[in-house]
Amino acid sequence: MLFKTIKMMYDAVVPSSRRRVQWTYIGQSEDNVLNRWRRRIGTEAVRDVLRFSAPANYALNKHLQFVANFVFQCDYADEEIRNRIKRWYKRWSMNADYTGRTSLNGLIRKIEMCRVVDGDVLVHYAGDGKLQICESNEIMTPFGEQDATNTPSELAGGKPEWRQGVKLNRKGRVVGYNVRKQNDDHYLDADDAYLLGYFRYGNQYRGVSPILSGVNQFIDAYEATEYALAKAKVSQMVGLVTKREFDNEDDLSSHRENAKKLGVNAHVDLGLNDSMEFITPSTPSNEFQAFLDKVITVALSCIDMPFSFFDGTVSNYYGTKAAYELYVETVRQKQEDWIVLLNKILHRSMFDAFVNDEIDLGGHDLEAVLNDCEFIGARYPMWQMFNDIDGIAKAEALGFINKQTVGTSYGLNVIDEEAGKKNLSQGKGTDSIYVNL
Repeated sequence: MLFKTIKMMYDAVVPSSRRRVQWTYIGQSEDNVLNRWRRRIGTEAVRDVLRFSAPANYALNKHLQFVANFVFQCDYADEEIRNRIKRWYKRWSMNADYTGRTSLNGLIRKIEMCRVVDGDVLVHYAGDGKLQICESNEIMTPFGEQDATNTPSELAGGKPEWRQGVKLNRKGRVVGYNVRKQNDDHYLDADDAYLLGYFRYGNQYRGVSPILSGVNQFIDAYEATEYALAKAKVSQMVGLVTKREFDNEDDLSSHRENAKKLGVNAHVDLGLNDSMEFITPSTPSNEFQAFLDKVITVALSCIDMPFSFFDGTVSNYYGTKAAYELYVETVRQKQEDWIVLLNKILHRSMFDAFVNDEIDLGGHDLEAVLNDCEFIGARYPMWQMFNDIDGIAKAEALGFINKQTVGTSYGLNVIDEEAGKKNLSQGKGTDSIYVNL
């Protein structure tokens, strides 16, 4: 008996004429795949979609509503110190923008918008608690330098190199950024700037917009809607079709005048042997609407947005609640870098304010105060806490959770008095407070 040898292989790595080639850039860094010029084209493609696509704007605004939403909490045990910190935070947050145009909350929203639309954004700590935004298209390699094409592991032993405006040392660590404004290069040290973006791989130094993968679907949804609207307008036109012979042009003109008197907006004259069919009034069809919903669903999935947010009629209460809870978990993952950045900025600004005598701690240790000051991210709404109050009470009684955990989940500032007293008695001084951005 003869046996034929069959080579087993993953279908994804075998080229086929039935599908698109998926591995055009083999072994290349994402920074090389999306180089400077392709990055600018991709950024403009996303921004252009936001100019005309209502679903894309809705998805962006809903994304900002969740991801760019943070609350400052101070859990220090001493009430007077807490009030002083809160008063300072209120003053600082209203004047944190370097340009003086918005508050800290508005600045966070703008930064996240640049991050999700352009892929990344550079946040510069300009001193005295002021923050400056450097957009993605302003971060570029300085004049006279070239972007590196090798991997970070190949930098060892070589000279520092650039990756689209990001300067790396010989070990591949980020040491600075170059920002070009009005054809002038400005170097920013990594201790004073933070590149906030959406990164996928370890050898990637520039972020990629998650909306970029859904641009074509947003365009398809927009164009399909325009075609369907044109079809619906034609089907709603009042028309009159006549078939008769006229002896002369005067009889034809008279007939057209009579048609106008009948209130006919569209009049078609046909010969005896001609025919015409109007578009059926069932436009858009149910099949088209279902297909359009699928296209929008795929487009929204690029930023993990449930379709039930866009159309609440597609799911019941429990389905919408489950989608909401899952989406909050994805938001928390997207906020991890944000919380690290905001806490660094907060601690550095508080340290500068303390040095400049803008905060009077009344002899309390600065490090102990900073340990109890932080930002918290995505939270569940208050109405959900009241719906889940029985389960929360049972979990707390069994020791699975505590009041502080519950408070953080729902945006409540619950102070642990015992832990606060312990912090007051274990202060370690202020020498180790300064945290680089």
